[in-house]
Amino acid sequence: MVPVPDASPLPPAKVDRLVEELKKDVDRTLIRENLKLTVEERLLKLMSHQRFVDELQRAGRELRRRPARTAEADVTPPSPALGVAEALQGADAPQARDNG
Repeated sequence: MVPVPDASPLPPAKVDRLVEELKKDVDRTLIRENLKLTVEERLLKLMSHQRFVDELQRAGRELRRRPARTAEADVTPPSPALGVAEALQGADAPQARDNG
């Protein structure tokens, strides 16, 4: 049998400290919940996530193919039915009425 060299260039004590340091950033409850699933359930979950990623990538490609929009294109012009004062103040602003 061919001897396998140690895969880690770090001494075991440093590896243990590194693992302990990294463990605080890992949500082990998610790992435990996934390990409760059957292999088939995990594969179905993986396939569902992959479909989601594929859809995000497709949407991103579609957005990149569209021509760039300018801020001016996003502004709705005032309605011609509004008066000048209403158009300048905005349609939602209270209007002074001439009851005279």
